[in-house]
Amino acid sequence: MKVLLAAALCLLLQEAPRKEDSGLRMLRPIQKRLDEGLEAVIKGTKPAEAFKPFKPESVPIDRTTTLLGDMKSHGVVRGETFAIELEVQLWSAGKGVYKITALGHVTSSEASFIALTGRRFDGTARSAVPVAKCVGDAEPFKDAAEYLVKLLAERRVDSLYFADLEKLKKRIPKQFQDPIVDGVKLSKAGAEALAKEVAAVKHDEIRIQLGEQYFTSLGADGSVKDGFIRGKLRISDAGEVVYRLNRFETE
Repeated sequence: MKVLLAAALCLLLQEAPRKEDSGLRMLRPIQKRLDEGLEAVIKGTKPAEAFKPFKPESVPIDRTTTLLGDMKSHGVVRGETFAIELEVQLWSAGKGVYKITALGHVTSSEASFIALTGRRFDGTARSAVPVAKCVGDAEPFKDAAEYLVKLLAERRVDSLYFADLEKLKKRIPKQFQDPIVDGVKLSKAGAEALAKEVAAVKHDEIRIQLGEQYFTSLGADGSVKDGFIRGKLRISDAGEVVYRLNRFETE
């Protein structure tokens, strides 16, 4: 009997829904591509080639040499995706009415929110792309955005997984820990109010845009170094993922 009970308990635990199913897990293919791309850049591959199939952002100055030099001077030998920014806009009758901004902590083992906020807005402060255009490499962003809107509209706050603060701090340079931890706490505290607002918003279209992306910088021994490797993502009007590496950020 004890063996049967133990087996039944094991089965229940295996079938229990994962809290991280808040939609951010759908961004793992993006996280994997970013991590592989950065590794290739560190080994000498040009960013435009390293991050394929993402399109390279056209920039007047290539900062790669400076970035790699800064990484070397700080003892950084590799990086792992720390956060990806996703902006979700709700539109009605051709006009933007509500904006949700999410900063997701997406790694190979975890997908959780660092920040999740929302506000009403009139029109759009930046270009956003209808999710219907987001296919191929951009499809994970579409899926994550649609699922997030669904959870909020249904007020399923318990299904929103916020980052474990103690685990998160181990991946953050010390000078950034306090503001990031405070952001998690504020977002978690405001999740119920956010869901209530989204549930009340009438919309007929979802549009998305991307933003900042951060890598945790690591030394040869796996220790977290004193800066983030920063990049930028966006979705083009054609629905393609565009990416560029920016800089090594210490403040």
